[in-house]
Amino acid sequence: VLPAPAPAEVPDDAIAALRRATGGRYVVERRLGGGGMATVYLARHALLDTPLALKVLHPHLAGDPEMRTRFRREAEAAARLQHPHVCPIVDYGVSG
Repeated sequence: VLPAPAPAEVPDDAIAALRRATGGRYVVERRLGGGGMATVYLARHALLDTPLALKVLHPHLAGDPEMRTRFRREAEAAARLQHPHVCPIVDYGVSG
């Protein structure tokens, strides 16, 4: 039995902007955490109703071409991984 999902946070400006940037493909529920390079959000695929993790490069790093390239390469490398304990990469995109 799975635990009941946590209630969605009241969207802050970052979550509202992320919802707009994904064009409605994903329903962004809440921030899960982050690190030095990115923030990770819990989301759901709008049509398939499947859970997702959205990893978003920090805005102060997004202006750096080298960091954008690094982030893209990380997504490409992770997309080649297939393991039950690794989240599959299902999408990659650029906004703004």
